[in-house]
Order: sequence, then structure tokens, then C-alpha cells
Amino acid sequence: MNEQFQKISVPDAVAMAVQLHQQGRLEDARRLYEGVLELVPEHPDALHYLGLIVYQAGDVARAIELIEASLKRDPEQPSALNNLGNIYRETGRLEAAEKTYQGVLRIAPEHADTWCNLGVILRDLKQPARALEKLTKALELQPEHADAYHNIGNVYRDLHRIDDALQAYRRAAELKP
Repeated sequence: MNEQFQKISVPDAVAMAVQLHQQGRLEDARRLYEGVLELVPEHPDALHYLGLIVYQAGDVARAIELIEASLKRDPEQPSALNNLGNIYRETGRLEAAEKTYQGVLRIAPEHADTWCNLGVILRDLKQPARALEKLTKALELQPEHADAYHNIGNVYRDLHRIDDALQAYRRAAELKP
């Protein structure tokens, strides 16, 4: 492993990698995650976040493998489960996404983003009443969740409730212009 990595602790290296990841410096973040995994091959956060970078690079199968490995090490990671659900959703595996989001809510029922994501899946599965129920739950937990309002607008649009859709879209735009 590079001498640069040996000068910082594993938690600091992961935190630095996450920051680089959030800044869009994916190759730098990837190198740090891989450096952590050289030292601690089963580090759950490094596996999870490396999985996201691999997904962003287009390798869906490897991304799922890495995030699942992370979850084997620490099965109660709401963010890792939620991200795995997002990958399933984005790749058209709606039933797997729904099941994964349900898993998040079993361990973290207050995870508003997951309620919102579950609402999106249910909309995609043509279950508007259930979708609205989940999206409303996201707003109960986080009243200024702009994405939940936007997705409620989408459900109302599907139901041809245009005035309700416009109201939801306006609120989303106010919160996240």
C-alpha cells in the first residue's frame, strides 16, 4: 500500500474517500477505498462506497457484489441497503428494489429517503394508492423532503389530478429550486 495511506487511520481514510467521492473525484476516492480494503479486506463502508463508484463507472454486477459483501459484514446499514435498492430500481429490477427498501425500513423505519424510494417503486409498479401512502410517510418524517413532493406530483399527474400535481410540484420547487 502507498506510504501516503499508511500515515492516516482507516476511519480517516474512509472519511477522506467519502469526501472525495462527494466532490466527484471518483478516481482519487476509488484509490483510497481500495487502499483501505488492502488493510481491512472486509471493511463494510469501503466495500459499500467502492460499490457505488464501480456502479457509477457502469459495472452493475460488480457494484452489487461489493455492496452485498458490505452487507454480509454489517447487515444493518440502511444507507448501503438503500443504495442497493437504488441500483436495482435504476436497472429495472423493481421487485428486488421493493424488497430491499422494505429491508431498510425494518432496521430504520425513520429513513425518509427510503420511504420516498419505495413510493417511486410502487408508482412504477402501477400502485398509486400505496405509492402516495409511502410518499406521505416520507413527508411525515421529513416535512421538507422536496423529492417526496416531486414524486407525489408524479403520482397525481398519473391519476390526472392536475391541480394536486401542480401544488406538489410547486412545493418541491420552493424547497429545491
